Amino acid sequence: YGSDNRFIVDAIKAHPKQLRGIALIGEDITDRALRDLADGGVRGFRVNRTAKTGLSFDVARRLAERVKDFGWHVQFLLDVEDHSDLDTMLGGFATEVVIDHMGRPDPKKGVDAPGFQALIRLLKSGRGWSKMSAPYRTSRAAPPYNDITPFAHALVKAAPDRLVWGSDWPHVLLETTMPNDGDLVDQIAVWVPDEAVRKRILVDNPERLYGFERP
Repeated sequence: YGSDNRFIVDAIKAHPKQLRGIALIGEDITDRALRDLADGGVRGFRVNRTAKTGLSFDVARRLAERVKDFGWHVQFLLDVEDHSDLDTMLGGFATEVVIDHMGRPDPKKGVDAPGFQALIRLLKSGRGWSKMSAPYRTSRAAPPYNDITPFAHALVKAAPDRLVWGSDWPHVLLETTMPNDGDLVDQIAVWVPDEAVRKRILVDNPERLYGFERP
């Protein structure tokens, strides 16, 4: 639906205690429309830089200034190895930022690669978050995508309070075999062996990030 967010707002309205949303917006959006999205349960907007079709970083920065008072964040889909200065480039945004899919790490370059290390610095600064999701997007291995596990372990070790998990369902625009969602859920225990840390990533952290109230 592009930047038409009515469907997601209607879904949140039907289940306001269970759902929050991330919107797609343009720079021409009005302040009233932003307020309506915030009132409707939206907690941020998404920028797709991997496809090169989303908002530019400059536009995202300007929009962040406009939404900061709503408690929103900016969610980025990007390849961290294209941005070795990720921590300084995004750390100065008016809002916190979320990096999708652990920054789409490159297994060939490893956890010490400049972009991935910049992601770790961003998380440790307290200005960024990352979603532990979609290992199949950059893995060169068959399920369970063991070449992505070292990146997950590195993030958990560095910044367990700045991580959330996502399924990436419905797995659009795939160039690989469709993943089994049960396998993706089972992988959480491999990525995060400690039960207490898993609860932080699956429950406590998203409560803070998305503004859920405890019952």
